[in-house]
Amino acid sequence: MLFRELMEQNGFEMIDFDANSLPGSIVNEMTTEEISRQYDLMLYFVTCDVKSNQKDIRIGWSSFLGGDTPKFVRELPTVFIS
Repeated sequence: MLFRELMEQNGFEMIDFDANSLPGSIVNEMTTEEISRQYDLMLYFVTCDVKSNQKDIRIGWSSFLGGDTPKFVRELPTVFIS
């Protein structure tokens, strides 16, 4: 069973990642106050593939402005699981 299915079976609402509508992104104009009122937890669940010549794995946030980076970690509990 997928992680998402387990979470939903236990009453959690899961929202798919979309960099353009992500709370706190450059495109989305939600304030951190609105984000903390609307969400209880931000959970990043990702799979990072390792290449044979890599010795470590790093998150590749989009663009130089990092529109998809979490900007609200002080206002909203944020967890990154890989």
